[in-house]
Amino acid sequence: MDEKKPLFDEYGLRRRRPRKSESGFDKEKIAQRVCEFAKNDQRESSYDSEARLQRYAKFRMWAEDGGDFPWAGSSNIALPDMMTNVLMMEDTLHNSLMSNRPFTTARALTPPLNTSKEELIDDLLDTQVFVEQDGEKAVEDSASSFVMDGNFVAYIPWVKEDRKTVLYRTFRGFEERELPRQHLEKIIIQEFPNTDQYMIDEEGWDWEIDDGKQKFRVKFYTTSDDEIEMLATRQTRVYEGPKIIIKDYEDVLAPVRSANLQIPGPSNPNGATHVIMKDYPTIDEIQRLADSDFYDLISKKDLKKILNVKENKTDEKEKLQKDVLQGKYDEQRSVDDTHRTLTRYTCFDLYDVDGDGINTDMIWWVLKEPEILLKAKPLTEMYPSDPPRRPFAEASFIPVQGRREGIGMLEMMESLHDFKKQTFDQAVDSGTLGNTPFYFYRPTSNIKPEMMRLFPGDGVPLGDPKNDVYFPDIGSSNSQSYALNMLSMADQMQEKLTVIGDLQFGRVPVGRSSALRTSQNLQSFLQEGEARPERILRRFLSGWLEVYKQIHELNQHFLPEKKAFRIIGIRDPSDDPYREVDVFTDLQGRFDFDFSANVLNASKIAQQEVLEQAMATFISEIPLQLGIVTPDGIYRLMRDWGRTKGMRPEKYINKPSPEAMTAPVLAEEALMQIINGQMPKGAPMEGAQQHLDKLQQFAKSEMIGYLDHPNKVEILRAYMKQTAERIKMDQLSKQAGEIGAAQRGGRGQGGGEQGGGEPLDMSNPPVNDNELLDETLPTAGGGANGGMQ
Repeated sequence: MDEKKPLFDEYGLRRRRPRKSESGFDKEKIAQRVCEFAKNDQRESSYDSEARLQRYAKFRMWAEDGGDFPWAGSSNIALPDMMTNVLMMEDTLHNSLMSNRPFTTARALTPPLNTSKEELIDDLLDTQVFVEQDGEKAVEDSASSFVMDGNFVAYIPWVKEDRKTVLYRTFRGFEERELPRQHLEKIIIQEFPNTDQYMIDEEGWDWEIDDGKQKFRVKFYTTSDDEIEMLATRQTRVYEGPKIIIKDYEDVLAPVRSANLQIPGPSNPNGATHVIMKDYPTIDEIQRLADSDFYDLISKKDLKKILNVKENKTDEKEKLQKDVLQGKYDEQRSVDDTHRTLTRYTCFDLYDVDGDGINTDMIWWVLKEPEILLKAKPLTEMYPSDPPRRPFAEASFIPVQGRREGIGMLEMMESLHDFKKQTFDQAVDSGTLGNTPFYFYRPTSNIKPEMMRLFPGDGVPLGDPKNDVYFPDIGSSNSQSYALNMLSMADQMQEKLTVIGDLQFGRVPVGRSSALRTSQNLQSFLQEGEARPERILRRFLSGWLEVYKQIHELNQHFLPEKKAFRIIGIRDPSDDPYREVDVFTDLQGRFDFDFSANVLNASKIAQQEVLEQAMATFISEIPLQLGIVTPDGIYRLMRDWGRTKGMRPEKYINKPSPEAMTAPVLAEEALMQIINGQMPKGAPMEGAQQHLDKLQQFAKSEMIGYLDHPNKVEILRAYMKQTAERIKMDQLSKQAGEIGAAQRGGRGQGGGEQGGGEPLDMSNPPVNDNELLDETLPTAGGGANGGMQ
């Protein structure tokens, strides 16, 4: 780590003024307060944790080789029904989101001023979620927690992470009679332009570079084959931006009767008075954060205390039990003390900091084992938002009124799963007894009678087994028929409960094949079963909308002044894939977010069916004559259909107009873009003539003063000319349509042959190979032999 910058420069002027956390409270008291909160929350949820662990074991089909009832080694089959249905639901949710990126769209709450920013915000958020971090893994983890635990919680902080890295380069060796210093200096100038370079030794082997942000050392060495090695050790920013962290169910603690994790108040009466996140950082991470002044309430004495503290895994009971069930358990102490992990509590709390009798929304960072307060900050300083909110997003699979934890699919299926397993085990045990039954026998006088524990297949040699042995009638056939009937009924009840059956797995239900022979009937069946999956998907998407809202709030406050990024999946080949965001102009304003994904997005075949039906309905005579459907709309419809087929439709179809993929624009929106120095894009929403009238009114009013640069005036002039030309084109198109309609009407009323219309073509039909011309037919001249006689 580089030495910290001095507070004063060489002229005695203060250049730095670091700010410490508020310390007008008892740090030890706060640490004890947070640890007591965590202890109480864990004690209140101990039964829930044990029940969830048992359900998880059933989901993973963790079962021993044999049961112990009614005899040791009896049937103990692990049924896959829970895993099958859970994975099916997770796949549906995951595919619905990932097949429709971006699955959220920004909506300006103050149109038309901010409407033009919506598309740029969508591109920025999609890049931050799926390009700059592994957003698909976050979607996968959230779907798993949502379905299995009944609730997913996403923590969205703004993360700046620096790492000490070593830049390594190799260069050619020294040429004959070349001075080493000159050659090494050329390398420094080439590799580190626009920096201040200082030679440390006279021969040029060691250098110090100052890039304006940090100073670092560069050293040169020679290899065995006389090449030059360069090593530069410096701090590198490996990540900066919002980070989506899906928390484990047991790692988020809150009071039992909390309906959500947000701040309680009149608008949120069932909010959580405190929320605690558990995680397990290494001692090395704690030391680095303390050295960077992020943890500014920890002293050197506290750091020494941390090195000597022992690991305490009492908060990891559920994780340890999962390790045992999975066959993994680690009790080995770490060889390197800095690799040991501790328990960190990040607590969002309501606390009277200044003693005025009113609580402040605070965040405490506490290490559990030594009970040390690492950092303290007001909530809105770390996570500014309007209105204030904690950086959490959550959603419940099946909500429970007044509780933040919902009902998960494992809990829904557990009772029927246990019944099916019990019935299945009984059927298997009955079959075992039927195939290898136990028996009774009469011992001879030479054999001492004794109590024997009977197992299938056991027997003892006898003198007269025909008369002395009795095999009881077990009646396994009847019990197996009973078991099959019970299992069939349980499957039907489970299918109704989970809404996952043969149709969802791509199979035709037994006994219903005749009703599903046509695609129309199949679609009817699917639509009947969409109600609950659609509602579950909306709940899941609502949680992800909260994720996007939190990221947008963080961007408005922490995004670098000029951020450049590249979008993935260009909407049009002519579009520039590179975007630049100005945080002061492009992100300001209030926005809400909506989702465009639905259950049909999970199936490409279903999407194709919908688009094909839309094409058959929309691209027809009546919508075209009424002008309801435009060429731009037809282009977008055909383009979407081609995308569902896995094609690149841009290779085969052309845009009918430059604005085919651009949303219509109001005159007010166009003027705001011009004021920002941008040429408006999109067809006039209110019609070209009314659009131009509004532009002319603006040009004649005092508001023209908002165009404070000649370039903006030129943009307005060019845009008005473009709109006027659009009006002319619309008029010509309308006149052409009227002339065409009149011509068609005239031909319909004319006196042509056979009741009007165009005269019949009486010329000879075309002659194919090996055919003769029928000379009895009239030719183009009118006669049978080539002309009028």
